[in-house]
Amino acid sequence: QALVAHEGAADVSRRLAGGGAEVMADADPAPEGLNRDAAAAVVAALASVTQRRGAGASGGSQQELEQRWPLVLDLVDAAADLSEHGALLMPSGFAAMLDLCDRTLELGRVASMVGPTWAYHKRIDWITAVALHANATLRKAYQPLLDSHVEGTRALLEVHTTFPSIGAGGANWVLDMRRVLAEWEAAHPGFTARLSGGNCQAADTRSAVLNSMWRYLGIIVALIMVVVFFTFRSVLVPLRLALALFVTLGATYGAGVIIYQTPLLHGIFPWLAPFDGLTYEVVPMVSGICIALGLDYDIFLVSRVVEFRKQGFSDRASVFRGATKAGGVISGAGLIMSLAFSGLCFSDKLLMQQFGVLLVISVMFDTFVVRTVLVPALMLIAQDWNWWPRQMPPVLFDSLEGDVGPSDDDHGYRPMLNGG
Repeated sequence: QALVAHEGAADVSRRLAGGGAEVMADADPAPEGLNRDAAAAVVAALASVTQRRGAGASGGSQQELEQRWPLVLDLVDAAADLSEHGALLMPSGFAAMLDLCDRTLELGRVASMVGPTWAYHKRIDWITAVALHANATLRKAYQPLLDSHVEGTRALLEVHTTFPSIGAGGANWVLDMRRVLAEWEAAHPGFTARLSGGNCQAADTRSAVLNSMWRYLGIIVALIMVVVFFTFRSVLVPLRLALALFVTLGATYGAGVIIYQTPLLHGIFPWLAPFDGLTYEVVPMVSGICIALGLDYDIFLVSRVVEFRKQGFSDRASVFRGATKAGGVISGAGLIMSLAFSGLCFSDKLLMQQFGVLLVISVMFDTFVVRTVLVPALMLIAQDWNWWPRQMPPVLFDSLEGDVGPSDDDHGYRPMLNGG
């Protein structure tokens, strides 16, 4: 009974670093376990028991006991050394940390762990730890582990994961691990657990950034709509612009999810397999640039349409002619921008690579789908409502192509037949 440790409080923390994690156990001051005086008392008690049983014991049993007596003393001494850390390295502490290791393995995606209770792929319970500490040869291997992973009432457990620490996989694993630690605390009263370190901070930062993205997008798009409204004096143009911007963003991040978070392209690009989602840093970076480029291309197109409409062309003819005249400029600008960003797609840095891929997708989709197909289609559907409440000149021409010149018969205007 003298070897049973008092219950103590332990504080276990975890730090992700470079594709792995480190668990540091930090114990609050706890009652001492088995100190040197207690060990001496145990030895005296064992000696007393031996003397009492020695009279009735056979010579062979007495001799066997005397031969094993040094081993008993070594084990007691090893237990006393471990008890210097309080309950952390006593049976109750080992049981709690082993349960933490088991829960971590059940969470999944763990390659190996290193700590006082786990050596890569092998469990180390309290009895094994005492035996390793008592053997002079094995102690040379186990003692450095204790020296580097245990300090006072604190212990460290390294966890090596099967995915890169950067990216959505690392942050998601941290959030899942926090739920596991909360359950572990409930199962082990007196022990507490917390997560700390680089990737834990990244997970908190990711949550803060992504939670603020809708507010960021709302404010930016609202300000853009106000500027566009006063520029074109139309209600529908800024609303249609906002819709086009969100369509571009949705298509961009949808393609990013397909590329980096699903195995659909692993057969064509095997090097995508280790990736585990988009990094949160690219979301605000790509969103701002996508909105800026989409706004520029939209202004190019709508300005040309307004120019033709003010010349007296019908809405249908203005949209057709504006898309024809501005389409070449928009397509050329999109291709140049895509080529400028394409070098980032071959970067060894995950953030830079995803940044380049998403920008190229956004520019190409906005150039060849949104501004050349979606926007003209929406403007053709709206017709006169495109300019409300602005009053446009009366329709004089409905020609989709060809030149329109002055004529003496119509006082300076020569309306052309539809399609002629």
